[in-house]
Amino acid sequence: MRGGGDADGDGGDGGGLGESRHSGAGDAGEAYLHELLGGVMGHNYDAILGRSLALGINHFETARVYGCSELMFGVTLKKATEEWGFKREDMIVQPKLTFRSPDPEIFRSGLQDCFDRLDMAGEGAYFDLFAFHNLMRDEQIEWITR
Repeated sequence: MRGGGDADGDGGDGGGLGESRHSGAGDAGEAYLHELLGGVMGHNYDAILGRSLALGINHFETARVYGCSELMFGVTLKKATEEWGFKREDMIVQPKLTFRSPDPEIFRSGLQDCFDRLDMAGEGAYFDLFAFHNLMRDEQIEWITR
């Protein structure tokens, strides 16, 4: 995992892009996250995504600042495409990042972290849409449009 300040703007205590919010908790934090993914929250995510897709709702937005939503959505998205018969190309997946640095490497790192947390890394992986959180300063627009 990468450090480097609160580059993604999640208000965390020093964790940078790619660091999970529970990173300071060590093994206990990892165990808690896996409990969430396999427990009630994971089942709720499965039920919500499965029902949404069955109803034709196919645009899903997620962001690291929403807690563990990218991790949970990634697990459920894989189930939807590998077990439930839905096609990835029929979904619109839209992650979001907060852009807090003019350094393009920090942005690339954050974008890669989105792919990793959503378990969508690898050849042929793509996002349909991408959004920026919290663009509030003119300089942030300049950084993005370079």
